[in-house]
Amino acid sequence: MRTSVGRALRHAVLVSLAAAPAAACGGSVTIAGGSGSPSGSSVGGSGTTSGSSSAGASGGSIGGSGASSGYAASGSADSGVSSTGTTPGSGSSSSGSGASGREMDAGAPGQCAVKVNSASSNTVCSTTFDLVGAASACGPAYDAGFTIGLLPNAKCEELCPPRADGGLVGFSTVTYCSAYEDAGGGHVNCSYCLFTGRRPEGLSGDATDGPDAVARFLARAAYLEAASVDAFVRLGRELKTHGAPRSLRAAARRAARDEVRHARVTQRLAERAGARVPAVRLQARGDRSLEAMAVENAVEGCVRETLGAAVAMIQAERAGDRDVRGAMKRIARDETRHAQLSWTVARWLDTKLNAAARVRVRQTRDQAVRELLCELARDPDSVLTARLGIPPAAQARAVIEDLRESLWS
Repeated sequence: MRTSVGRALRHAVLVSLAAAPAAACGGSVTIAGGSGSPSGSSVGGSGTTSGSSSAGASGGSIGGSGASSGYAASGSADSGVSSTGTTPGSGSSSSGSGASGREMDAGAPGQCAVKVNSASSNTVCSTTFDLVGAASACGPAYDAGFTIGLLPNAKCEELCPPRADGGLVGFSTVTYCSAYEDAGGGHVNCSYCLFTGRRPEGLSGDATDGPDAVARFLARAAYLEAASVDAFVRLGRELKTHGAPRSLRAAARRAARDEVRHARVTQRLAERAGARVPAVRLQARGDRSLEAMAVENAVEGCVRETLGAAVAMIQAERAGDRDVRGAMKRIARDETRHAQLSWTVARWLDTKLNAAARVRVRQTRDQAVRELLCELARDPDSVLTARLGIPPAAQARAVIEDLRESLWS
């Protein structure tokens, strides 16, 4: 990928102003040569989301800046993506929020149903439940450990109970879900987030408080911005461990400093709105292999951070709140640079991986793009669009489709 990330982002945002509805979400994907399912949130699927909305407010120009995580700043509690066969939701359990186990009859082994009180993991964005039987009972055929599949919205609503904390942007009901199998049996991973940017591994699902949707959104954004500081510190450390060029290590350190500033700015906005922002808690993690680094960077950097950059460009122009517009203009410039860093790191990692590993990384990145489309099955609260500039689902999906052509193809 040699296209300028900033140029691709600006083009995608402009194209998105004429956004059109997308098709329904669902299907399954097999990870060739992979082992296990991604940790934290599910990936896969072959479709796009259902529903439509207006293309967004008219007026305003899109300037030459990128970035930030848009819907939720840069990070989330999902535990990232792993190529080592870990199960979803490996981050620590939420201390004050999340979904409880679904009260259901045990059911027959061939029935698509979750076990009673079977929530096995809880993160900021998702909850994983154990299934009564095999994942194949819920949809397409699955090869244990290799295949995961996004389920239809109606099935997700049947399997996934509401969350008391309302998810990342005030959604108490599931936005999408996927079924998968591992050595422990069948599971369903339920996501309650509209969209998140770069998601640090091991982030706890602490609750954020606020009097309304805007306050809660800003609180979560501040929480995730603070968490992303650690993500870049870790990236810089691992780049050094694996002998990356000094320029990449320096760029990662600069990105960490940027995120410190972003966290302070968004926390001030959140507190002004009456929200409470909890301190970030992360599980200790060791350095990753080159392939594990490449998978995480592909999903969280080249896909999620890149899309977040485009969303931030929209926020910087369209937010009704003047203070939010001002904050996002600076954050956008920084986050575009972070997205460019992700692609530069990806090119360096490609030179260190063998052909089979490069294929696995590419497949996981493609799955992450499909996952984003399925996350955008519904619009954010209208007040978030009006005051914070969060784009409607149709506009965000149009951004994804354009970036798929320019960067992700």
